[in-house]
Amino acid sequence: MELLAITPNLLHKDSQDDVLVRCVKDTPSVRLTARQWDELVANASQEEHELLDNVYIPEGTGRILKDVPAQISAADAMRLNGFEIDLSSFYSLDGDRWRLTATVLPLGVIRLLQRLGSAIHSPIVDDAKLAKLRVLLSTHLAPGLAPTFSYLAHNDTGNYFFYRKTHEHVPGLMLIEIARQAMYHYVYSTTGFHRGEVSISMSNLDISFDRYVESAYELEILVSQSDRLMRNQPRVIDKTASFFQNGRPVARIRLQGTIMKLPLFKRLRTLSFPETHWFTLSHRVSPTGLLTDRTGGVYPVKIEQLSMVGVRLTHPPRNGAYAGLGIHVQGDGFIVLPLSKRNDDAQGSAVEFSFAALDARQRYALQELIKCNGFFNGSSTQLDSPEYAFPQTLQQQRKQLRENG
Repeated sequence: MELLAITPNLLHKDSQDDVLVRCVKDTPSVRLTARQWDELVANASQEEHELLDNVYIPEGTGRILKDVPAQISAADAMRLNGFEIDLSSFYSLDGDRWRLTATVLPLGVIRLLQRLGSAIHSPIVDDAKLAKLRVLLSTHLAPGLAPTFSYLAHNDTGNYFFYRKTHEHVPGLMLIEIARQAMYHYVYSTTGFHRGEVSISMSNLDISFDRYVESAYELEILVSQSDRLMRNQPRVIDKTASFFQNGRPVARIRLQGTIMKLPLFKRLRTLSFPETHWFTLSHRVSPTGLLTDRTGGVYPVKIEQLSMVGVRLTHPPRNGAYAGLGIHVQGDGFIVLPLSKRNDDAQGSAVEFSFAALDARQRYALQELIKCNGFFNGSSTQLDSPEYAFPQTLQQQRKQLRENG
């Protein structure tokens, strides 16, 4: 278990511009029960025991983090700015005192509480101690406590996707993406799985937006297991991201799903496309393919459509015994497929080539290319079939409807 650095690749992104979380830190439990404390001490070495005594102090029958006041008097509570913190979200009023009820606090809230001066002990600033504490709480208890990580949102109001139009608050869709990214980081940091080993498939998403989220203020996200119990290499995922701004909860997103080893996921996600289905290709696929002949010649051609049995090209050279077609996919490189029969259409503007027999590797590569980059364009095996003239745009669809009465 390691608190990994945040990188685009770890968050399943290609660009730093797409990364929406930053400043990840450990967020320790602020309260421990007497049973938890006794179990920790019983399983701890002398050095670990000293660390625990340095971090937690007695409070009632249990322990409390030194950074946090167990109680706040009504007078001290009045010194806190009500705009900056809603004390009732973390404490309950008992007579003339507020008593801590939360088991985890946002780091921003802890900083605000430190304004109360003598009620707070010196803050824990040693990240190494926090890392050791994370391990102790997850391994020396049965069941272990899952760690909680704090993230800050990188809210760029110039973001090319979430702020294409002006928003007077942070868009809800952006909060979902922030939670997704933070959960990817959390999974790879805590579960024993590494990036590229597994696929995480979402089955359920439960969202609560309690307040509007303001662009002008810091947004903190706490992520942990929904039940806060530690699991190593689990087969299911159940994480909760809690959003806090100005010392109060503003949103909560719970994600449930499955974790599957990547080879198994790829086998299950293989699609058997009908041979009569043709596809246009996305911008990630170069529109220019490289046609090769049996003498080693290479000719650039325009790829119009692709299927599992052939390809349609615009104006390739008419002569030559062509051997294969190279298709370049952004991020994946070239896919080379063998060609056999060639059939010109009546107008001579397009040519259909059939693929020669594909081996298992080539067939899988072609399936993945179509699955990830193809758009269904019609069902036909003949270039002059009416089905081939599949409407490309809404305007063309309307025109066809008018012509058909």
